[in-house]
Amino acid sequence: MGACPFVPGVRIGGADEQERRAASALLAVVQSVREFGRAITVPMGAPAGRLSAYIEVPFDDGEKKLRPDGLLQVVSGQRTWTALVEIKTGRHELIPGQIEAYLDVARKHNSMSC
Repeated sequence: MGACPFVPGVRIGGADEQERRAASALLAVVQSVREFGRAITVPMGAPAGRLSAYIEVPFDDGEKKLRPDGLLQVVSGQRTWTALVEIKTGRHELIPGQIEAYLDVARKHNSMSC
C-alpha cells in the first residue's frame, strides 16, 4: 500500500479566497485530465475538442462588472462552446441575482452558462 503525500495546511483568508482556490484547483484538473474534462462538458452539450479553462474572466454588463469564478471553453473546428462556472464552498449558497447576471452575460455573448 502506497503512502499519501503530505499536503501542508495553509490558512485560507476568507470565503472569496476559498472559492478562488477551489475554482483554480477544479479547473486545472478539468483542463489537464482529458477524460474528466469530457465527463464534465459532454452532458452539457459540448462537442469533442480542445478544452481550455480560465479563472475569474471579467465581463462588463453595462454598469456592472462581473467576474464568474471560471470559464470553460471547448473548440472543435469552427465551433466554440463556452460555459461560465460559479463555485460555492462551505455553507455559501448561490445568489439568484448573481446567476441571473451571469445568464444575461452568457446570452449576450451567445454562450451557455451553468
